[in-house]
Amino acid sequence: MAAMEILEALACFMQDSERAKLSHDINQAAKVAKTVETMSPGIIRDVDLPSVLDHFKLDAVEKMILALAFRLGSCPDLRTKADAILAATLPTFTEAISDPKVHADLDAEFLALILDRLVQLHPPSFGAISQAELSAMIERRYAWMGQPPPSEVLAALSLRHVLAERSSNTLARYIHKVGPEFTRDGETCASHLQSRPDSAQLSEEQVSVALLYTTVSRCPPHDPAVLVAGLRRVLPSSFRWQDVVSYFDRPDARISPPQFLSLYDALRSVAEEDDGLAFDIQSLWGGDWENTETQVSFVCAFISLTPEQLDARTIPGLRATLTLEAYGRSPAAVRERAAIAVKHPLVSLAAMSAIVHVVLHSAHASQTIEAERLFQVLGPNMDIFAVSAVSVPRPWTQIALDSLSSIFESFLRKQRAHYDFVLESMWRKDRGWVKQQLIDVHADEPMILPLILEHALKHSWLDELVYLNNGLGLDLTALAHAEGHLNLGRWALIDAPRHDELAQALARFLEIKAGFELHQDSPVQTSLRTRTVYLLLMILKELVPNVLAAKPAEVRQVCVRAYPRLLNYGEGCEDVIDANSRNGSVLPGAAVAKMTEHYEKMHSGELKIADVIEVLKRYKQSRDPLDQDVFVCMIQELLCQYTSCVDYSLSNLATTAVLFGGIMRHKLLPDLAHQASLDMILKALRDHPEGDCRYKLAVETLLNMMDYFPERLVFCAQILQIRSLEGTDVWKTAKDALLNPGHSRPSFR
Repeated sequence: MAAMEILEALACFMQDSERAKLSHDINQAAKVAKTVETMSPGIIRDVDLPSVLDHFKLDAVEKMILALAFRLGSCPDLRTKADAILAATLPTFTEAISDPKVHADLDAEFLALILDRLVQLHPPSFGAISQAELSAMIERRYAWMGQPPPSEVLAALSLRHVLAERSSNTLARYIHKVGPEFTRDGETCASHLQSRPDSAQLSEEQVSVALLYTTVSRCPPHDPAVLVAGLRRVLPSSFRWQDVVSYFDRPDARISPPQFLSLYDALRSVAEEDDGLAFDIQSLWGGDWENTETQVSFVCAFISLTPEQLDARTIPGLRATLTLEAYGRSPAAVRERAAIAVKHPLVSLAAMSAIVHVVLHSAHASQTIEAERLFQVLGPNMDIFAVSAVSVPRPWTQIALDSLSSIFESFLRKQRAHYDFVLESMWRKDRGWVKQQLIDVHADEPMILPLILEHALKHSWLDELVYLNNGLGLDLTALAHAEGHLNLGRWALIDAPRHDELAQALARFLEIKAGFELHQDSPVQTSLRTRTVYLLLMILKELVPNVLAAKPAEVRQVCVRAYPRLLNYGEGCEDVIDANSRNGSVLPGAAVAKMTEHYEKMHSGELKIADVIEVLKRYKQSRDPLDQDVFVCMIQELLCQYTSCVDYSLSNLATTAVLFGGIMRHKLLPDLAHQASLDMILKALRDHPEGDCRYKLAVETLLNMMDYFPERLVFCAQILQIRSLEGTDVWKTAKDALLNPGHSRPSFR
């Protein structure tokens, strides 16, 4: 009879729409319990409550929710029956809750409330083993979901440690026993504290545990600020609040952002009263903790707060990583972001130090549950974290270095919002570190150079970066010059004190860039413009004036091969050549076709060498873009014979040598190209045996140039160093020119 009446009373709550509210609406189970409580005592006494719940085919989670609601009620009989249901349902509930498909839409807040009630109202059978099993099943549920357990869920589970039967928990257990009345107001709280049992001591450790309990507990809810106010009424002035915070450093403590804020607000009055001299509230998240997972939980809760919840500027004694004054001259968008950043908890140096030195201490530390949650929190405000993290004192672990480098690169590549704020701030804070990041990124991916130049111009980095004597500095110098942002003459003048260092770096740079230009099928480095190469070679010549130096000669040769338009640069048609060079150094097919046609006619006798010289003169002086490229193409092909004339006949060798002599006689090459040509002749003589066609071509060329040896005494000295020429007409003429200087004919430059 009793069961029938209760079934009829509860039927409206068990319809599909209403029943679904059990695991979503915090008040729904209370309504069900209240409905039963209003029935007559006899019905309540006689009813078989487990059978009633079974009638409605409730699952383990729904049974647990209803049983806890009955347990919270005012009816002793119902509370006793609820205890039995809790004990019987606990194993199936523990198993069910591990499956994320069971009540998949059960949100973290609701689950935390269930666990809070279960821990605080648990049946006797809910011992240490059962508690550990439940914690493991909760972790399994969220592991299957691919996410860390929510902080509020772990905080609710941590209540089992706070309320365990330990001497350090006595004050917390006393508050739990008294109930929400304990923290109704400061006066009531002080009264309860004064009438506490002897075992509930007001030591720093017991106060710490009590604060944790009143902060985390939701069933019943407490106000930790009232507890602090009540404690301050009865505690002696010698009480050490700093020690209270240090006792939060326990392996089982976990806290959610709202709970942390209530704890912070409770302790803030203590910090404000002594100006942070005796109590540093920043130790609530910073400093050296023994239990790093606990510290990360507190740090994560702290940085999860918005500036509206906690304006960092109001934190007593804050050690900040940012100040708004530093952005007085920054662009408006950067100032606007800085104005938000200075209010965010992420500007706390204590929090940043904990993240860099604790979370990023090792691979293991960065993969824990709390670390995973922290990285999720950082995501939306990664720019503020990046800027603040640079302020953390070194040394950093390798994983910290790698992580921050990766974050920096994402902003450099404009993959995250507020990249201007990050780049400007990081440069201001630690430009040495930023320079090294740019060097590393450029070394890994040289094609990122235009983006680096863009940032360098925007943030005024260029004047420093171009004086780095390394790949980045020189590559950026070349690109900045090509784009019209740098005067190479002034650059070389400022860098003059580092004469030798710059010469070596510049020679190596040009050699590398030319090598890539010659051999890359698809671009892996930015190409140099002809004008820039020309000026850099002129600077290198000034730095190393000795034309006998081997390295400049090698650099000249490879540059002329890689950037063939150097062969007519500096002769009055630079604007035409610059325009031709905008799309790279490869000569167009039309120019190659013209060159082939001219040389085929020359070797067949259709054109005389004098005719070819006249053609070259016309092309050299022409302002037609194609004519300029044809000239370059013809000279390049001629010079290539000194490295590749493998199948040349003797007549072709002789023709080429005479043509080259004619080119020299008519001064068709600028000084740079002329010197590079002489370098190639010498190289052919040094590197190949006498029977090789390249050696023969070089000798034939010299024979056609001997009248001009007196004007090239340094070149003559180089000829005399080639032992295979000793005793030949070339060698004797060169020697005579050195012994009898001054008997010269017009120079071929």
